[in-house]
Amino acid sequence: MTQSNEPNDRRIVDLWSTVGNRQLRTINRRVNRLEDTQVTWGEFNVEFDRLYDEIDEVKIEMTQLKTEMNQRFDEPQY
Repeated sequence: MTQSNEPNDRRIVDLWSTVGNRQLRTINRRVNRLEDTQVTWGEFNVEFDRLYDEIDEVKIEMTQLKTEMNQRFDEPQY
C-alpha cells in the first residue's frame, strides 16, 4: 500500500515559508527603525553589519530547510 508523505511535505513547505517570512519581516522592521533613527555613521555601519550577519544566518537556515525539503521530495514513496 502506498503511504503519502504529503502532510509532512506540506509541513516542511509551510515551515520554510513561515520562518523565512518572519525573519525577513523582523530584519525589515529593524532597517526601518534604523533609517528613522538619528545615529552617527559609525553606529549606522555597526548596525548594518549586524543586519548583514543576520541575513547570512537566515540564508543558511533557509538553505538547510530547502535541503531537507529536497530530501523529502526525492525519497521514494512506498
